Amino acid sequence: MLFNANDLAQLGADEESNDSVTSLIGSLSFSGGEADIRKQQAKQLIEKLPTHEGLLPFTSVGRFSLHELLLAFVEKDGASDVIASTYSISEQPVRAIRDYFESGLINSFALLIDARFPIRKPKVAQFIAEFATLGYANCHAKILVMKSKTRSVTYVGSHNLTAAHRLESGCLFVGTAIADFYGEQLLTKINENLYT
Repeated sequence: MLFNANDLAQLGADEESNDSVTSLIGSLSFSGGEADIRKQQAKQLIEKLPTHEGLLPFTSVGRFSLHELLLAFVEKDGASDVIASTYSISEQPVRAIRDYFESGLINSFALLIDARFPIRKPKVAQFIAEFATLGYANCHAKILVMKSKTRSVTYVGSHNLTAAHRLESGCLFVGTAIADFYGEQLLTKINENLYT
């Protein structure tokens, strides 16, 4: 077993970052349009992460989407390798991720997505394939592994890579052990089901 519940509780025990992010974000005031506000809220969550080992559980009701969290991470930590899994992804997040990929802030992007996705959204599936290493399988897991030169952060939760408008929850883990575990699992599945 990679970890147990006591280990997880201990990881965050010494960090102030275990405060409710929903209440943190709810108490902040933001200016700008909705997109600017969502981006600022994702940045606030990334800023709250422990620098080294630790975890940050959170809930959110449409305050930001998973791709906005990814973009906030690479803006703060610099060029990163990204491995993700999702049931669905929409065009706007794909465009944003592609832009960051082309700018060099995302070095590589590997994605495991549900096997029926190309049937549901063929144009978006085709667009992702232009820049991502892509695998299709029966997938409902929502995982995001982000590895920069300075740290590794893993998200596990309920967010798809679509616009978030409902209650979502997740946990961000800072540390290489969890990132390596999920990253290896996802890359194995992607390579077994590689889109060519």
